[in-house]
Amino acid sequence: MAEFQKKNWISKARGGAIIGVVAVHTANLFDLPPLLYRGAACGMYCVVAFFIISGYLTFISLSRRPVINLSGYKVYIIHKISRLIPVLYVTVFLRELIRLFFVDDVRFRDAFFALK
Repeated sequence: MAEFQKKNWISKARGGAIIGVVAVHTANLFDLPPLLYRGAACGMYCVVAFFIISGYLTFISLSRRPVINLSGYKVYIIHKISRLIPVLYVTVFLRELIRLFFVDDVRFRDAFFALK
């Protein structure tokens, strides 16, 4: 029971961090009042929290399976990549649909590609 509660807590923390990351990206897209913008900008800390929590959960996931040799790590990495690639394709496709049909704004491009 205690292990379930720990996972539940860490999952909620990760979900909160995801909401903060979305707030940062949304604040870059729209003209928000200064107070809301400052609140959303605090979501930058959520980006760091998300990576820390994800790293911790990856370590826990990997430590549950005893890996004897290098091929065990290879199977683990292939499994994780095969879960992420479809989500990446869907996200890029939806982003391009939004860009082509709804928004052709310089700020929209800058929000997604902040390469300066």
